[in-house]
Amino acid sequence: MRGPLLSTLLLAALSQFCCRAQGTGLLDTAPEGRPGEASEVHHRKQFCHWPCRCPRQKPSCPPGVSLVRDGCGCCKICAKQPGDTCNEADLCDPHKGLYCDYSADRPRYETGVCAYLVAVGCEFNRVHYHNGQVFQPHPLFSCLCMRARLLICFLRCGL
Repeated sequence: MRGPLLSTLLLAALSQFCCRAQGTGLLDTAPEGRPGEASEVHHRKQFCHWPCRCPRQKPSCPPGVSLVRDGCGCCKICAKQPGDTCNEADLCDPHKGLYCDYSADRPRYETGVCAYLVAVGCEFNRVHYHNGQVFQPHPLFSCLCMRARLLICFLRCGL
């Protein structure tokens, strides 16, 4: 039992090694899975370099922007903000509940855009509010951010 299993594993590893050395995959299929159509091989861009190459001077971030270690674990950077371009090295601001959304960069998934995590707050007139936060967009109204994209606004009493 051990002999056939070992030879099968060895054969699979050898075929993977040969295919990688030749720059081809085991299956010659398109991304949709149609046999016979060659798929385009994409080589990912390296955003991280080792050994680390950091600027001598620590960056000075604008007020409200977090100073974080980059995604490579090397250098201090100013975290990217909502709508900014991000990648594996240039991270989005974790203190504001942001993440790098790579969905628009199919099929590479190398570059994304910083976006808010689901259920971390609300956005109204391009201003982000945290869950449970009350704000006043107009002198006559107060609004409460309940859940992501759910605002409850009410008329202010005593006016």
